[in-house]
Amino acid sequence: LHTKKYHEWQVLAYALSKDDQLLTKERQLYEEWLARQPPAVDRPHYETPGGIQQRPEGAPRRLTCEQQWERLDELKGMESIANAGVTDEISSNTTVSDESDDTNPALCIAVIDNVVDGETHPQQMAGVDEMSSTSELVAMEIRPRLALDEFNTSDLLNVLQKQADGIKVLAARPDLIRGTFLDGMGGVTEPVYVTLAGLKECEEEVGDYSLADHPLDDLRLRYIASADMLMKGADEPVKDEFERGANDVYFEDYAHELAFLPDLTTPASTTLDYEGPNVKNPSLDPSAQLRLVETLRKHEHIMISSGNALPPPAYGVVCDIDVKGHSPIKQRARRIPLKYLRKLYELLKGLLEAGLIAFSSSPWASPIVIVLKKNGQDIRLCIDYKMVNAITLIMEYAMPLVDDLLTEMESYLWFCSLDAASGFWAIMMTMRARWVSAFVCALGHFEWLRMPFGLKNAPMIYQRMIDNALWGYVQPKGGWEAFADRMRAAEAKAQAMRKEFVIRSATSTTVGRKDLHTKYEADHQALADTDPLMELINSPDADMFSTGESDQSKLVPVFHRRSFVDDICFGGKSFDECLETLDRLLSRFAECRISVSFTKSIFVQPKVDFLSHAITNEGIQADTKKLAAIAELPFPSSKKGIQSFLRALNYYGRFIQGLVAYGAVLYQIKEADFEPGGDLSVARRAFEALRQKVADAPILRHFDGNKDVHIMLYANEWALSSTLMQMHDDLLHPVRFCGRVLKENELNYHPAEKEVLALLQLLKVNYTLLSGKTLHVYTRFSTLEWVFQSKSLEVLRLLSQWVLKVKRVRERDIEFAKLLQSSITPFVALDEAVAPLAPPPKGSATVRLAPHLLYASITRDYTGYVLSFDGSAKTEKHGGYGSCSWILWRLPAWDIVIAASAHLSSTAVNITEYTGMNNGVKAAIDHGVSDVIIVGDSRLAIQQSMGVIACRKETLQVQLTRHKELTAQINSVRYLHAIRAYNASADSLATEALENQVTKIVLSETRKAELKALNRIPELVEGRIRPTIY
Repeated sequence: LHTKKYHEWQVLAYALSKDDQLLTKERQLYEEWLARQPPAVDRPHYETPGGIQQRPEGAPRRLTCEQQWERLDELKGMESIANAGVTDEISSNTTVSDESDDTNPALCIAVIDNVVDGETHPQQMAGVDEMSSTSELVAMEIRPRLALDEFNTSDLLNVLQKQADGIKVLAARPDLIRGTFLDGMGGVTEPVYVTLAGLKECEEEVGDYSLADHPLDDLRLRYIASADMLMKGADEPVKDEFERGANDVYFEDYAHELAFLPDLTTPASTTLDYEGPNVKNPSLDPSAQLRLVETLRKHEHIMISSGNALPPPAYGVVCDIDVKGHSPIKQRARRIPLKYLRKLYELLKGLLEAGLIAFSSSPWASPIVIVLKKNGQDIRLCIDYKMVNAITLIMEYAMPLVDDLLTEMESYLWFCSLDAASGFWAIMMTMRARWVSAFVCALGHFEWLRMPFGLKNAPMIYQRMIDNALWGYVQPKGGWEAFADRMRAAEAKAQAMRKEFVIRSATSTTVGRKDLHTKYEADHQALADTDPLMELINSPDADMFSTGESDQSKLVPVFHRRSFVDDICFGGKSFDECLETLDRLLSRFAECRISVSFTKSIFVQPKVDFLSHAITNEGIQADTKKLAAIAELPFPSSKKGIQSFLRALNYYGRFIQGLVAYGAVLYQIKEADFEPGGDLSVARRAFEALRQKVADAPILRHFDGNKDVHIMLYANEWALSSTLMQMHDDLLHPVRFCGRVLKENELNYHPAEKEVLALLQLLKVNYTLLSGKTLHVYTRFSTLEWVFQSKSLEVLRLLSQWVLKVKRVRERDIEFAKLLQSSITPFVALDEAVAPLAPPPKGSATVRLAPHLLYASITRDYTGYVLSFDGSAKTEKHGGYGSCSWILWRLPAWDIVIAASAHLSSTAVNITEYTGMNNGVKAAIDHGVSDVIIVGDSRLAIQQSMGVIACRKETLQVQLTRHKELTAQINSVRYLHAIRAYNASADSLATEALENQVTKIVLSETRKAELKALNRIPELVEGRIRPTIY
């Protein structure tokens, strides 16, 4: 992007896009604006310095930096003077006059005294109260905690305005102002006047500078500073803000690129409710209910009542980010509108208090972006990790499939659904990961202490941890107990160090104290006081998957199922079995230090919610709330809206019979269809039909390995569908529905062949369920005997694992229809339902009718011209050359106007057909023909020219483009496809040219008579024989 060539390209692009009229208008507006401005102030003339002059004797001297710090320490001991004139209001919009002291351009403690030559004059200090009362000057008291929570936006604006009025008084008395840097002394209680307007410039000069000892105080000060800067630029247009409309916010757009900042501002409950619906079951007897509660109380120490509460770090797992040695990526902070700044402050404050983030000095920085919620008012703040994820080395770990997690539950009567508390936050970050995960915003530079959402490898890291907890592969070196002791000791020592630092910071005196005046001294001090917990986390022993040993726990494997990241579902054949499994799982989680969200989990109930599905002993049902929301959606107004609707349906595709048959037209929709004049009638009908199918989604039975398997196959012109069924109560109930759209090369298959494709697809999707089973297959068109008689090794291999019993079901078979449960649609009814929803042929946006309805018809009394053509070619093995021919007939006598053939040196058969057709059209144009019917035996060339089928090969696209250019010169062109036997004249010419390898025009009357005798196109005249369509 920074090359010279790219710069030149930008200059050229700007030159081409420059609008002279717009520049003239802008110039006029600027001149009008300039005319309305007050007259400019004359610039005073200063003499050019000719040298360095000596300070006159007796002139006041400014204090050095060291003297200013010593003076400040003396003032801190004068409590009576320090408390004079202090107010409790907090100001942020303070500005400093250009004439004020420039010792600190960013953050000043304005000590109001009269310090000249190192001497203090108390009479000037006594005048502070008087001046403050007359000017209503606002003072800011720096305390260990700044109570900013009581301020809302309007309060802050009032304080800022009052502060600005007071600074005007200070500007007139610069002799009373002395400035110095505030070095984060949380114990200062003197009245100090603070201006934060230059905070941004200060950070650029000194780096990540702490404004206070405590991070919450630091964050509050930064919030005030940012509000100050934003208020000054409130009248300027916001150019860096990007807001998405309510209908355009899709989670899929951000799921793999953004890390959502959780909202921890709402206080959470800390008590566990054992009487809630996720625990109490009215159908249980009191003794069983009591045993369940006792089991939960036994493991209460790993239960977290709030879904967003911070869990303790898990044992033996850390998050590390390998960027392959890439240099740090530091993006600039994006501007935040003032109306959203308060929300950002509250979110960051909650994360700081929870210990999820900390202020950072990392060279990495990812920006925060704003995503509006659907109501258009509330926001979600996200971190854009797109650039970081692009350079992160991906972790290869197999994630579970939802279909696999919803199987093998047919024997369960009781279920549990557990949600691991706060998901990824249970995993600590290594120092490298902390630095790489750092993010920047208007309120500071922060880094994650726990693993956030949005990182590339976060789901795989967490899934591996849960899999290890359930199955027991490795444990930390020395065992779980030994590592737990080390972890608790490090946490206790780190907590004690933090408390000691807070106490020392709040109670230390400055007498004899050597303050850390530079950032480098502070860094050295921080290195000397390294957090013992971080030492353990960054040691090799922290990652059991790298340095661990074989797991010796007696609790594993807990059960033979996987979780989906932090969602775990299991069951039991009886209440006691399910409760025993729950107790075992919670004990194992306690051993691994994995917490469970009590409010989001369901304990030993006959029905649970898992991955947006309701699971009972009867079967699986889609989440009714989500289905209702889908069913109430209006027809989208864009292609992206259609795609979002289809994504939602695909997740519940197993519940919708013939999903692709109904929705194929929606898959082919284009943006142009939403423009004026676009035809959306079929798409709207398909949309309404799918909404109804969603509302009527059935309950799917659990697959029972002990029951017979029944499969119903369905195929039409554009889609495949199959239904997996099993017998319950003398009826075939659905287990799941499958289907897909036919590929382009499969559209021409025989219906019986399409049924084989439907069968193979169902066997592929349900391979783990159906392997080795006997399958009862119901078809419409064939018993599939031809498949089993095939000698193809590939076919035999694909079907070798199953015993197939195929039964062909006749149209409207009443007996078969009676076997189907009401939620299954029979063949004929499904055909009738999807017939009005046929999608247009692929690659065609205009032609929606069957080809035989578009072919031209030749009547007996037709007067005009007919062009017949043909082509032939040898394979590459036999030379790869070919030939083509064309004959122009004049009707009604069928006289030959011109007949010719051409030899083509290197070609393919389809190209020869196109070449013959195009040469014939060119000959018709040369003879002044304005109305022609083109006849040929190449269905591909005829239907591609008509726009019925797509032309995807580049070589044929060239020929088709040439054909369209030629036909554009003729008033009327119609097409007719005939089988080879009726096109014998053109075929004879092409064969002759292929054998003789010559190009010629037929001039012999004898040869013309032979071609006329071979011509059978007249037999296609209406009333004698209709065109044969393939």
